[in-house]
Amino acid sequence: MESVIQAIKNDIKVRIVFYNFVKNSNVMDIQTRKLHFIESFLQLQNEKVIAKLESLLQSENDTMENASLLEYNNDLDQANERIENGSFYTSEEIKNSVDQWK
Repeated sequence: MESVIQAIKNDIKVRIVFYNFVKNSNVMDIQTRKLHFIESFLQLQNEKVIAKLESLLQSENDTMENASLLEYNNDLDQANERIENGSFYTSEEIKNSVDQWK
């Protein structure tokens, strides 16, 4: 029973820390917010909360990687369209252009 009470106390502490973090985040720059978040995170004792934050961070990283991959594929598609439309320079054209710079 005591471990349940301690878990509830820890959860309440976490909620208070995050409430204060969110409340103050409107007036802080991003670096300060990250430092406050790290300080709050280091105080956490609840493994479930830590696991949720890890999951959230991993999900965000996966989303960013997917967005980067989508952007890369989009760039490739646009390049292929330009090639199909004849909107490109051959290596010979570029070489001749560079030779004229001299």
